[in-house]
Amino acid sequence: MTARYEPVQFRMQPGLGVHVAASGWSRKFLLSPSRNPDAPRLWCVRVDICTNTGDPDPELPALISGCMLSHTEMVEAFKGIRAETAAWVAAAEQAQLRAWLIANDVKAAPPSSNGDQSPLVPSFDSEEPHAQA
Repeated sequence: MTARYEPVQFRMQPGLGVHVAASGWSRKFLLSPSRNPDAPRLWCVRVDICTNTGDPDPELPALISGCMLSHTEMVEAFKGIRAETAAWVAAAEQAQLRAWLIANDVKAAPPSSNGDQSPLVPSFDSEEPHAQA
């Protein structure tokens, strides 16, 4: 299943963060800079599932990318994400992020065997090469 993710405007935009959604789909997501938990001096991209008001939903899973960016690289990456959101999400190196977005979108997520559409919790092997944001 393919989806084209575009920026979505909310009244309050969170600093460098970018809200995205696929046209006609239910959920909105927030891409924002976050300290890398494995290397706190570096930055990564955090993706949160949002409520209808655009706030991250604390009860739903978030994705922490494996990229390790300096502060300068992070600022430049988010300028690029904001300017070319659809192209950035569609890039080959963002395949895991795209899969996570689709799996966690209410309309896109395939129902589980019991009919529940619970979001998926990502798991990443720390040995895999990390995509740069």
